Amino acid sequence: MEYQVLFDASKEGYVWWGPALGLVLLAFELLLWKQCRQMPFKRELVFVFLVVGILFTACLTISAFTGSYGDYTEVRNRISTNQYEVTEGPIINFQPGGVDGRKVESFTVNNVTFRYNAADVGNPGFRSESGLHGPLTNGVYARVSYFFDPERDQNIILKLEVRK
Repeated sequence: MEYQVLFDASKEGYVWWGPALGLVLLAFELLLWKQCRQMPFKRELVFVFLVVGILFTACLTISAFTGSYGDYTEVRNRISTNQYEVTEGPIINFQPGGVDGRKVESFTVNNVTFRYNAADVGNPGFRSESGLHGPLTNGVYARVSYFFDPERDQNIILKLEVRK
C-alpha cells in the first residue's frame, strides 16, 4: 500500500521565530536604554522601566528558547532512536478544529486518540488542523507514528500518513 505523508517531524526544522522575536525586542530595549542617557526629562523613571523591561524580555526569551529547543531535541532523539509507537487503521471520531485555531481538532486510530490545535506552538509534533475540508476525515485509513507526552497529557504525532 502506498501512503501520502501529511507530516514528518524528521523533516521539520527548529521553529526559531519565537526566540528570535525576543532577541529583536531585547535589542530594541537596549537601544532605548542607550538613548535614555541623553533624555532631558525624568531619566530615572524611564531607566527603571527599561531595566525591568530588559530583564523581563531576557527571561522570556531564554525561557522560550530552552523550552522550544528542548522539545525539538526530544523529538529528534525519539526519531533517531525509534522511541515511538506506530498505529494504523481507519480514522474514527474525527472532530474538526475551528478555522480560527481556537477549537481543538481530534481523531482516533486503532483506539489511540490524538488531539492538537494549530495555535499550540508548544506542541513539537503535528498541529495543523484539517478543518472541514482537509485530508483527515472519518473512514480515511491512516498510519500514525507518535509518543505519549505525560507533561502535556497527550499523544504527540511525529509522522502522519494517509493511504492513497
